[in-house]
Amino acid sequence: MGKIKATRKYENPIEFPETHKLWMDTNSKPLIRAADDQATFNRLHPIPFTVTIPTGEIDKTLPRKLLAEAEGILAWAVEGAKLWRRVGLQKRPRSAPQMTIGVPRTTSSAASSRSAAW
Repeated sequence: MGKIKATRKYENPIEFPETHKLWMDTNSKPLIRAADDQATFNRLHPIPFTVTIPTGEIDKTLPRKLLAEAEGILAWAVEGAKLWRRVGLQKRPRSAPQMTIGVPRTTSSAASSRSAAW
């Protein structure tokens, strides 16, 4: 795992081990209050899910099928975890869909002037 460097205001910098990744499953992009903080936007990696399975095509037996493949799925996950421990989390793969974060825009006049949605 990596190390995170941080500095509290008016204090010496500290370094601590990375312990987790935060995943947010949302219908909308989150509101970012510090719209001028490019570092925040550099850490966000939206993953768009653009496919909706029509009701008639939903496989109601999928849980059973996945359970039958549980051993292989677990082996795949363990191999991925080993790779992550060995080489760390890399930048977004070229095969991943690109979702523009870009420069944030102000959400509304009712919102704080520093608030932004991207």
